Amino acid sequence: MITVVVQLTCVHDRINDLTPALMDLIENTRQEHGCRDYKLYQNGEQKNNFVIIEEWSDRRALDAHMQTDHFYRAARIFQELLLVPPDIRMYDLVY
Repeated sequence: MITVVVQLTCVHDRINDLTPALMDLIENTRQEHGCRDYKLYQNGEQKNNFVIIEEWSDRRALDAHMQTDHFYRAARIFQELLLVPPDIRMYDLVY
């Protein structure tokens, strides 16, 4: 199993533009083969800071996800709405 943690920092006045794009990404991704979990969190104090925590059955499923139309749509939107590129970290289950 692979866990992916993605940190997103949105331009402050564009949060309402980012949220629908994230919802589209989440709803489509949760239907993908190999997606075990896909959750979005928003920082309670810094509202422009979001974290997505994903769990994938294996690398093949994650690679397939990164080739989907909804992934590319989100990536294009992120380019205009984020202050910095997404911080993406991948972790293998150890125990």
